[in-house]
Amino acid sequence: MNAEWTRIYVPQLPTAGASRNECRERAAEIKAEQEAQRHRAKSEQSSDRYTATERIRLWESLHGAQLPRDANHPVLAVIAVNTALTLAQVRAEQQQRFGVSGEIAP
Repeated sequence: MNAEWTRIYVPQLPTAGASRNECRERAAEIKAEQEAQRHRAKSEQSSDRYTATERIRLWESLHGAQLPRDANHPVLAVIAVNTALTLAQVRAEQQQRFGVSGEIAP
């Protein structure tokens, strides 16, 4: 993850005294910047430049969710697809983080 990520959540707001049109234009610019950065982040979450751990953390950040502890949770398949990882790689990250063990239902 890089410093540009913080710009998604801390955009520059229009200054006091700006006209309504300037405010609308700036709001449209902010929205476009956020959409472009979200698109980049989505691309990064499946990039092989990042480790499985980094990709899953990017996924968590984008979706505001955490990797579930349940080894059979249905969202694991979604995480695997979105991050271009195998289900086994996602479960390995689970094991590393939470020590999840036991039978994994097919």
